Amino acid sequence: STAYKKNGVSLGDGVNSDSVSNITTNRIFSAITSYAKGDVLNNNLSQPDSTGIIVAGSTSESSLTYSPASKKYWGMTTNSSANITDADIIAALGGGQEWATTKSKSSFTITGPGGAGPVKYAFYALPTLTSGATISSILAGGFESIAAFDKITRNFTNAQGYVVSYDIYVQKNSGTDNVTLIIN
Repeated sequence: STAYKKNGVSLGDGVNSDSVSNITTNRIFSAITSYAKGDVLNNNLSQPDSTGIIVAGSTSESSLTYSPASKKYWGMTTNSSANITDADIIAALGGGQEWATTKSKSSFTITGPGGAGPVKYAFYALPTLTSGATISSILAGGFESIAAFDKITRNFTNAQGYVVSYDIYVQKNSGTDNVTLIIN
């Protein structure tokens, strides 16, 4: 027989699937096959011989771990660092998002509204615990500009409802032009 487990707990008799959606902690799935004792066979003298018999037991056939992952976001917001909202970050207006596997991002452009548009603040947000998450450099137009950004660390609720600590860098001075950044 085969038992399917999630985090060491059986999914139930005959159940071999689970709905994986909003992952907030690691989920470990495994399949364990149990087997009965083997038959005692006769040897070449036609005598019952238990030598080499398979004893009852079980074996773990496979294990798979799903881990929560977060994204980094960049874009424009009409809110300053004191007022930037989760909705501002998720919308990433004029910017984008990608899986946060590192803190760095090579040259990218955040599109501003242009001269006639509303004044906006460029931002870059990433999970606090991203590998080496402390940003040491923000280059804007080739010039070191980290001092031109406020850093806020706070809980952020993503679009799936997962809450995680984020470092959010928001431009101190608003503008309407495109901003090209390199993050290290």
